[in-house]
Amino acid sequence: KVIEKKYGEANTIGGKSKHNMQKESVAVCKMTGSQAQTLQERDDVLRVEKDSTMKANGKRHKREVVKIKQSKLKKEWNMAMIRRDVNDTVSTKDKVKVAVIDSGVDFGNDVEECLPYYTDITGHGSAVAGIIAAEKNGKGITGINTNVELYSARVLDENNSAPTSRVIEAIYWAIDHNVNIINMSFGMKEDSQALHNAIKDAY
Repeated sequence: KVIEKKYGEANTIGGKSKHNMQKESVAVCKMTGSQAQTLQERDDVLRVEKDSTMKANGKRHKREVVKIKQSKLKKEWNMAMIRRDVNDTVSTKDKVKVAVIDSGVDFGNDVEECLPYYTDITGHGSAVAGIIAAEKNGKGITGINTNVELYSARVLDENNSAPTSRVIEAIYWAIDHNVNIINMSFGMKEDSQALHNAIKDAY
């Protein structure tokens, strides 16, 4: 109840989405190959493309979990990967607004500011959020920047997959929220001009 009161119900991206991207002139619909060809030949249509599936890594494997106290680590792995000293201080006056377009972010995962919260079925988005912004409290890793305001857009399903159109919608949602950074930890084999356009708009 406290989370709902603070952040409101999570209802903009994901299962409740109706692909409302009219203002970006993007439409999602089912059609045959000949219908797609006819539509592509129109002067007022820029491009017709397949709504391909994007996927994040994250197959579940049985693993042995070994707990290590933070004090015994010379440098946390996420800090080592970007060659950042864990003792570096954040010099930004205002919080950095980061949109995590992923599988959601669970409440209670050591991230202080996140809106909205979603139930994260696979844990992928929560892990990404922790790498970015987990609090420095001796539990787990410390985020790369704790002076972050996270915006969670849940697009990935229980298989860590999403249609490109849903990702594009989430990018425009992030643009509407005027975020500084958009994080997307997934990809696909096909090319998508609509996705390129959305990323250019975000930039």
